[in-house]
Amino acid sequence: MKKTLRKLFIISICIFAFSSLLGQASNQSVLSIGTRHGINFSKIIFEPPVSQDLNMGYNGGLVIKYISETHAGIQAEFNYSERGWTEKFDTTMSYKRKLNYFEVPILSHFLIGKNSTKVIINVGPNLSYFMSDKETFKLLQAGDTLSYYQRPIDRKFELGLVGGLGVLQETSIGDFQLEVRFHYGLQNIFFANKVSNLDKSQNQLYSVSLSYFFIKKDFRAHKKEKSTD
Repeated sequence: MKKTLRKLFIISICIFAFSSLLGQASNQSVLSIGTRHGINFSKIIFEPPVSQDLNMGYNGGLVIKYISETHAGIQAEFNYSERGWTEKFDTTMSYKRKLNYFEVPILSHFLIGKNSTKVIINVGPNLSYFMSDKETFKLLQAGDTLSYYQRPIDRKFELGLVGGLGVLQETSIGDFQLEVRFHYGLQNIFFANKVSNLDKSQNQLYSVSLSYFFIKKDFRAHKKEKSTD
């Protein structure tokens, strides 16, 4: 765990250093606030492996973006995220588990392009808190259960890594940001021991989302007004 946190810290330092280098020529200082809504396609990386289908769920919340440099800034979000997994069986048995999280991604935000349409890249850590879950299963007999069925989630907090690629469109009624994102959890949701019979159980999900920034405060305008006065 310590090695993982150290690597994450080094990656974050490198990202912010690169962000500063990109924006040395100009200081934009633009604050944007909006909402984000999308769909998760999730599963759990199990070891030993478990055959699964991607589980679909909602992901969205409040998004705040601050562009402090020409091509870079920070994007913070406060999201409700539905994750989980659906197991595949060769018989009529089925098992599905929905996991509900509150997550706070703090992302380095990069912009490519000079026109109203820009390519965006988001990358950084994501801190998540497990809130609740729901199991749905159909078993032929009681002996068909696995060790983690009806077992409470062991770890409430999760540290993950997020990477996203998308397009930003600036319009007269606000900015729209379409993004495809990947999330990888760095910790197991079940403790790796003989009780759970698992060596690994980590969240992995893909998401597609649309953000709408309806508040945009450009501090450059105030600077220009003061300079003319």
